[in-house]
Amino acid sequence: MPTSKPDPAVYRSALDRLGVPAERALALEDSVSGTRSAVAAGITTAGIVQFVPAGERDERARELRHAGAAWVAESWDGFAADLAENALAPRPGAPLPR
Repeated sequence: MPTSKPDPAVYRSALDRLGVPAERALALEDSVSGTRSAVAAGITTAGIVQFVPAGERDERARELRHAGAAWVAESWDGFAADLAENALAPRPGAPLPR
């Protein structure tokens, strides 16, 4: 098995070992090669720029989006808030909560 990203084998192996289909997984990446790897494995991928120097964050966010990140969070707290907001959003065609 290749061990370096952007080869998606690492993510595919993890999915297989966990028994999780790619469409039910979420990857969180701060690198372009990691984002490409997760996206190539069919996993919805979020970017995070918390550990990128402040002056480089906008450019890295653009690069992560270009590599296929569905969204980019500024921090762990922002990522958690994004997940909570998305979890509470109604799904198309889903019944409304009672």
